[in-house]
Amino acid sequence: MKNPTIKIADHVAEVQVLCVGVERIPDIIDLPRTSTLGLVKAGRIRTFKVGKRRLAELSTLREDMAIIRAESAA
Repeated sequence: MKNPTIKIADHVAEVQVLCVGVERIPDIIDLPRTSTLGLVKAGRIRTFKVGKRRLAELSTLREDMAIIRAESAA
């Protein structure tokens, strides 16, 4: 899984990001957008809402992907 980066002024820095918006999940897990959104809608990737925004915790995303990986290996 890729580490998210944040652009601060003219610099790109790796920081410890806790949550990401669902629009960034496909880039992090390197899956197509439609596949990722299908996993979100099916509840396979856990998300939560803050206002109108839907977010995923990176720690939870790692757990969800480990479960999906284990199921696909079986």
